[in-house]
Amino acid sequence: MGLVGGCAPWRAVWSGPALRSTVSEEQKATPVRKTSTEIKTPDKRLATPGGDLPVNITSDRMHYRGQGQVAVFRGEVRVNQDEIWLFTPYLEVRSDDGLALARQGVRLEDYTRDVTVTARELEYDKDLSRVTIQKKVCLQTRDERGNQLRIYSRSMEWNAEHGTAEAREKVVVYYLNITATAGNMTYDHERQVLVLTEVPGQKKSLPEILRGPDKLTGKTITLHVKQQKYEVQGSARAVFMSTGENARQFPQEMP
Repeated sequence: MGLVGGCAPWRAVWSGPALRSTVSEEQKATPVRKTSTEIKTPDKRLATPGGDLPVNITSDRMHYRGQGQVAVFRGEVRVNQDEIWLFTPYLEVRSDDGLALARQGVRLEDYTRDVTVTARELEYDKDLSRVTIQKKVCLQTRDERGNQLRIYSRSMEWNAEHGTAEAREKVVVYYLNITATAGNMTYDHERQVLVLTEVPGQKKSLPEILRGPDKLTGKTITLHVKQQKYEVQGSARAVFMSTGENARQFPQEMP
């Protein structure tokens, strides 16, 4: 395990041994998701206003309220735009501007990128290319080796056009045998890069990576999934536990 430092501002790269894959009981219980070919194509007559591709909605029940300004879909609601699917028991769509709100438990599937997002609420404007997700958000995907990556937060924005996510408030990341926490996070799915940052003035938001008994903290931590390495910038501190009870501590600043 190596820690390489440079001139101020302090920058460290913790590449070390390759991360070992571990499977938790929660991962074992994760159900197998359906592929896009196993899902019934919705009725395109229910398409809502959108961009270049139509947004199609199917449900068990639908009614209008507010003199036809809001359409409410209930039951087994499915929203589809190309390879993006939204599953929810409740959906409101404003007919004047296309703003939609799904709640009571939602699941978004981006089959092009093999990304699943679950939460209690989701909002989109006209189409599913950009969505805002709230309350107990969990993004799940896999790296090119098939290892599972999970990101939890209170709120998140998923941009399907660029394959990026911005998570805010109590972010937790699980990948292989590491756990990472931070105040905010950006995730680039194509590059497989996560950038963890703190929230200025907010307590317990400093990015941190735990790998077994070892701990790494810093103002900004970049996790490169493909290369399986970390980069730390600003007030970096690492604690590597030895085989005994003593620990080797690295100073916060370069000498």
